[in-house]
Amino acid sequence: MQLFPHQEAEFLDPGVSDHCAGLLTIKKDFNFGPKPFKFHGFFMSHNDFPQLLHKAWSTKFQGDPTRTFCLKLKEVKTTLKLLNKKEFWDISIKTIHAQEAPYSAQRQLQ
Repeated sequence: MQLFPHQEAEFLDPGVSDHCAGLLTIKKDFNFGPKPFKFHGFFMSHNDFPQLLHKAWSTKFQGDPTRTFCLKLKEVKTTLKLLNKKEFWDISIKTIHAQEAPYSAQRQLQ
């Protein structure tokens, strides 16, 4: 339990059976840290994407090629996270509204 303090396990009384039910509870308020970065194809549909990518990748860094490559990737990640926050942050809500729109229009026609 020390490795997973956000989880609780409880085993119920087996009664007449030779098996017992196990309940696993995961606490919702546990902080797992920041969400991992994901590249979404819709980033490329944004009008500013090519310029943002070029600017981020053109940033100059000192060091060996491997370090430079890693730092450039981090710069691109930071740029795309800002783009995501600015333009696409509520994409799941927009998707739900877009899915509901045809049904709403149909209800209005009835």
